[in-house]
Amino acid sequence: MVKILHRNVFRKFFGMAVILLASAASLSAQSFSDRMSDKTGRKVRFGFKLDPGASFLNPQEGGVTRNSGRFYFSYGVLADWFIDDEERYALASGVQVTHFGSVMQYESGKGLGAFSSASTEYDLRLQYIEIPVTLKLKTATAKGFDFYGQFGGFVGAPIRARANVISNMQKFEKQSVLREIQPFAAGMIIGAGLEYPLTETLTGVVGINYQNNFVDITRNGKWNDGRVTANSFILRLGFIFNPHSSVPLPDKKGTDEHFLAQQNYHIGNFEANTARIIEAIHAAEARGPTWSCFPNYAYAAIPAGFPGVRRLHRPQLCRDR
Repeated sequence: MVKILHRNVFRKFFGMAVILLASAASLSAQSFSDRMSDKTGRKVRFGFKLDPGASFLNPQEGGVTRNSGRFYFSYGVLADWFIDDEERYALASGVQVTHFGSVMQYESGKGLGAFSSASTEYDLRLQYIEIPVTLKLKTATAKGFDFYGQFGGFVGAPIRARANVISNMQKFEKQSVLREIQPFAAGMIIGAGLEYPLTETLTGVVGINYQNNFVDITRNGKWNDGRVTANSFILRLGFIFNPHSSVPLPDKKGTDEHFLAQQNYHIGNFEANTARIIEAIHAAEARGPTWSCFPNYAYAAIPAGFPGVRRLHRPQLCRDR
């Protein structure tokens, strides 16, 4: 009974600790996004991600076959540095810890020296730390979410490598093979997905990525297996913290209202900037017909029920220009 009570207390304590750590990390990411955006003059976003998927090691030489793939799992930090004023192009990077592997069958004469005298099965479980760098292109929709595509690469290094080995009818579990793995990894990343605002400063991310490792996974001098590469199919699940923005109101000298509306539009800042959008529209409306060519999404950002705001389709808006 005492043991059961101790277990329950430990589980509750552990759950509370996880919640507190997640809250502290969220606040830190939000604050860091704000500071970096202010310092660089460009919008910078940070977030977290958990990526499940499937991984496959691919032998390129005879005598080595793959019996099965393994579950892929990655977690880490996301970062987007926007490189244009309309926030449609960004350099996406971060740091991630990745787990992947496969079950490989090596014929006699191949594989690690201690087991090469017979046909041997290696259940390889690899852990890497990786830094991805991609170009991210986004497109907005009238419904408030953004589609994105990204292409680039990654570099990394193994931090843990183990294998469960079956050789000569004997099983050897959790054999460390880190020294038999190449110390450097690099490859290609291609992906697509969507971002959707959850709150004023929080955006959810869902996507699909394909990751292809160009570099040989194993050291050929240790395994005598030629070239072995890796492919991974990944489901991206994440959260991004948007920095708070402060956009100035138009002055009498002729601020560009079109640009102002685009700046105010950013998803996640609808509530904070709605009043500024309305004032910008009213200021432009008083000065002439140019107000009518505001992008539709500037009006879509305004909740229904605000007086004095006309909602028209874009062809009708720009007819007088």
